[in-house]
Amino acid sequence: MIIDKKAYVISLDNNLSNIEQSWLDQGFDLEAFEATTPDTIPPNGPLVFGDKVRDQQRGLDNPIVSFTDAEKAIWYSHYNLWHLCQYVDRPIIVIEDDTVLTSEFPSSWNVTSLKYFVRSSTTDRKTDRREFVWASGYVVTPVGAERLIRLAEKQPIDINVDGFFRYSRDKHPEAWCTQYATNIDKAVKAEHKYD
Repeated sequence: MIIDKKAYVISLDNNLSNIEQSWLDQGFDLEAFEATTPDTIPPNGPLVFGDKVRDQQRGLDNPIVSFTDAEKAIWYSHYNLWHLCQYVDRPIIVIEDDTVLTSEFPSSWNVTSLKYFVRSSTTDRKTDRREFVWASGYVVTPVGAERLIRLAEKQPIDINVDGFFRYSRDKHPEAWCTQYATNIDKAVKAEHKYD
């Protein structure tokens, strides 16, 4: 599949100055996509949220908790872009507003449903490794978007959108474990006004 040189950036204020140059240097066009906020979440669905189930595989021993309004808004931001992917009927690149390219992004990539490409700039508190940050940057196809939408609407959501990607990505690790970007240091990242 040929990679379109356009990336949709989930952003609260359309200020892409912290990340823009890394993408422009590789010929990408960035299009700001207005993030959903707690104030703009649709009042009657279509997403239904249950309690969050903690990830036992990573040894998180936290109590079950409810989703915050900010977490629900993040879900809706991605969900709306999956609908856009279906509408334009072609694969799209989705990034969050703290994602900078660190290496040459491929001009073609074999993506069936979804592949992510961002590794955290900081180490994980449990693994002490720089883990992939799944929702920070990914390529999704119309087939993948349809699957994500169907799964998200099927039952109450019980996991953050990042974790949801683990169950929806392309299946072969060598195909999706490729870092092309990182997220900027949290000290540089603009604070979300609703956190």
